[in-house]
Amino acid sequence: LIGYTALPLRLVDLTLLSLLGVTTWKILAPLSRAAGVYAFSLFTLIYLINGGEFVLERDYLGILPAAAAFYFLSASTSVTKTHWRAAIAGVLCAIACSMKPNFVVMVPVLVWMLLRVKPQEKTARLGIFFISALCTAAVPFIWVIQQGGLDAFIDIYKNFLPVYANSRYDLWHYDSTAERLMALQKNYLQYGGAAIVLSVPGLLWAWSASARNSDARQRIMPLALMTFAFTLYEVIAGKFWLNHMFPSAYWVCLCFALLLTSHHADQKFWRSWIAIFLLLLTAGLGWLVSSNSVQSMFAAYKKEATQPEAWRARQMAVALHAAGLKPDDTVQMLDIAGDGQAALLIAQATSATRHLIDVPLYMQPDSAATQALRQEFIQDLTAKKPAYIVYVDQFLHPGGGNRLNEFKALSTLIAENYDTAMVEDGSFTIFRRKPASQQY
Repeated sequence: LIGYTALPLRLVDLTLLSLLGVTTWKILAPLSRAAGVYAFSLFTLIYLINGGEFVLERDYLGILPAAAAFYFLSASTSVTKTHWRAAIAGVLCAIACSMKPNFVVMVPVLVWMLLRVKPQEKTARLGIFFISALCTAAVPFIWVIQQGGLDAFIDIYKNFLPVYANSRYDLWHYDSTAERLMALQKNYLQYGGAAIVLSVPGLLWAWSASARNSDARQRIMPLALMTFAFTLYEVIAGKFWLNHMFPSAYWVCLCFALLLTSHHADQKFWRSWIAIFLLLLTAGLGWLVSSNSVQSMFAAYKKEATQPEAWRARQMAVALHAAGLKPDDTVQMLDIAGDGQAALLIAQATSATRHLIDVPLYMQPDSAATQALRQEFIQDLTAKKPAYIVYVDQFLHPGGGNRLNEFKALSTLIAENYDTAMVEDGSFTIFRRKPASQQY
């Protein structure tokens, strides 16, 4: 929709970040306006800590509709508004879950929030919430059906998802269920425990400060429950990568910022000093991180301008054209999710098969699901005869080492039908299809 250039991508990212800032303010301002500013500042620091690396990550994209759904229910007042807010919350909840199914952890909290206000209307509110959520969630399914992809979609969740769930952070499979459960327990205690430890002080401080304010306490309890729910977010997949932790980190930032909640009028002096200290601390960390990341981005931009050949994606694109790539030629990338697809975009080349990345071909290789994917992949390559196959070396990959040595059928197909056009040691290898007379 927005193309592949950097400017519109950055504009979209800053727009979404701004909307998240407004939503954060709406959630926390009734409790503490200082907390509303600080929570968003803290989360922005975490999000931008690696520059633009996490732009449009779905774990991040889902936070905005999830936070907005929470706001609409936490601000419920009259019966009429509650009904409308239930409908809007259902739509937003479905959007978040469509971004990534893990967001389903917030559904029980939203349901509890619907039930606690005006119990006499709870049946109608729940009905409105779930009907609006189901109607919204149906939209991507309708699109999948229209594209003829429903069988493949079901196959992914039925066969591939168990393989993915049984893989470690490095995508190699666990040796046993006991090992997997122990790893999940260890990671949850580490990351979920840290989230709870960082959240509880702010929640308790705000709860104490609102002893005479029942409305404030009605806002604090849902926030505590939502924060706890999102500590379970990544347990579903069990990878615990930084971008996967963004949803949990967002709610933790909201709770931690509640330390800026004022108790009494005579304590404004101390509150101000606490606020100043925390904001200066965050500003200092932000300056250190941004000075490093901004300098790195400018250095990368300058290097791209003066040494365009230094970027591996561009190296592969240039090498493909040097090897004789024609407009109608297809290329099969053997890559994780790195420079391979960027190289195709730069070279204006088309992928030969639907396998845009090759990770699924190596996860738990002895499983029936992986073997079926491998068989399909070999059949596709045999039928579509890509003009070039590009093998990209990657440090993070299931099992490590040279993947072609492990996938015998693929290495045999390449050896019989392709010549080596170029080898960039430790980076990539380009294989060019042999003339028909030289193929086996």
